[in-house]
Amino acid sequence: MGFFTYIRQMKNTKAKGYGIKSLKFHKGHDGMDGFNCVLYKDGKKYAECYDDARGGEIEIHFLGEHIGYGKPYRDLEIIISDLVDQERMKKDFKKGILVKSEFGYRIMEWNVQLPTLIKKYNNGLEVIQKEYTRLSKNETILNTEYLSSIGVNV
Repeated sequence: MGFFTYIRQMKNTKAKGYGIKSLKFHKGHDGMDGFNCVLYKDGKKYAECYDDARGGEIEIHFLGEHIGYGKPYRDLEIIISDLVDQERMKKDFKKGILVKSEFGYRIMEWNVQLPTLIKKYNNGLEVIQKEYTRLSKNETILNTEYLSSIGVNV
């Protein structure tokens, strides 16, 4: 999925009134990330979700109203996946420079998160700025707002 398709889906997900909390990642099959979280609909707890990272469906345990199976269930799985991807991306903002790739994004990162790099090393911001300048010539940077907020000239 392209990044801009992903952004459109994020807007659609929010419009549907869904959100997640208590998101936890764990290593699953072949090092893939699995997760568990609580799904909220219109601000109320709606379901507990679990992905064991073995290639099957997301397990959805409804806490009340059940939507049934088939297309509505598959649509809800897509919504949950989108919400999890959004949260993962928010966490990745601090790890490094997010560069658009064919299947989402990759991270140009250092051994520490960006705020720590700036705080711990006198030339931390200079190092980030140099890498940003190099990458932005030929690549699309996805976290420019965040980078700007920590002092990088974008």
